[in-house]
This record gives sequence, C-alpha cells and structure tokens, in this order.
Amino acid sequence: QVELRPAVDLGKSCVKEHGPHGEEFCGPEVLGTRQKADLVASFNVLISPNKEARENILHREADMLRPAPSSTLLLLVPSAESFRSVRDLYQQQGGPESGLGRYDDYTTKHTSEEADNVFRVFARTKHYTKKEACDMVEKAGLSCAKVISYPLRWRYVFPFASEQALDELEKGHQAQAHEWIVVAHPKAEPLLSRAH
Repeated sequence: QVELRPAVDLGKSCVKEHGPHGEEFCGPEVLGTRQKADLVASFNVLISPNKEARENILHREADMLRPAPSSTLLLLVPSAESFRSVRDLYQQQGGPESGLGRYDDYTTKHTSEEADNVFRVFARTKHYTKKEACDMVEKAGLSCAKVISYPLRWRYVFPFASEQALDELEKGHQAQAHEWIVVAHPKAEPLLSRAH
C-alpha cells in the first residue's frame, strides 16, 4: 500500500518536540507520516551546502520510519571521491579541448568550500565521502548498514561530450564515476532486563 502526501519543505528550522515517552524528535512532523513508513527513499535531496538544512531534512526522514530494525532509509548522495576523480580526469584529458565539453565546475577549485566537500556542479552542492555518508545517518540516530557505489554513465557526467570522446572514456581504464547509496535502519531497541 502506497500513500502519497503533498510536498513539504523538510529543510525548515527544527523545533525539538517530545514524543509520548519523552523521546525527542525533529519537528514539525510531516502530517500523518511519523513512524509509519517501512521505506523512505531520498535521492539527491541532502545536497544543500547548508549543514543545518541537511540535518533537518535527514532527521525528518528518519522520523518517518517505523521504529523497527527492518524499516529502511535509502539515500542517494553525490560522491566527493568521484567528483575529485572526474575533475582530475577532465583536466588530464585536456579540459574544454578534450571533446568532453566545457565545464567550468571541473576547471576551477574553490578551496574554502571544498574543505567541507561542497563543489560547484551548476550550483553549490554538498558531496559525501563514503565514511561521511555513513557517519551522517549514525548521527541522526540510525544504524548505517552499508554504503555502496552506484555507477554513473559517462554521458550523464559529461552531457556535452562528443561521441568520440565518450567512446574513448568507455575504452579507458579509469575509475567509473559514481554516487553513494546509503542503506540505514533504526537501531534495535535494547531489551529490557527482566527481574527474576
């Protein structure tokens, strides 16, 4: 059974609220969704350069999950390792003269932003290392089950490339561009000790 809800801005400021057992959760909740979902999927949503907005969104997504270890949060986030690798490859291939197209985002470094893995990909976009992606969901109170690489086609990475340049990339032995898929679950509730 799938129920679609109206769009809600999950990045608004968080107000700490308390549940019936004193637990804190990030609010205001998305009406009718609190702890009801077996699966929450979020594809390239946690990309704002604003850390607080990202944390607010992730807390709200986590709050939608049923509090059972079988519930799953599935995230797709940009890879910092891949961005750096693609940028290096673009420059090694000759940049705008390579036939891959013109991408100013791959020719200019913004050192102060990049320290936090924020890169300019048409707009300032947060990227994640594999470790950072896992740490992010752990900090939100979830258990990080795994982070796996999701390969991207070169046509997606270099949309203005010539067919010849793309063919050469396909034949090359460089690492494939990718994003991260993060699989996370609510942590198992500790068993209450029984009095004997």
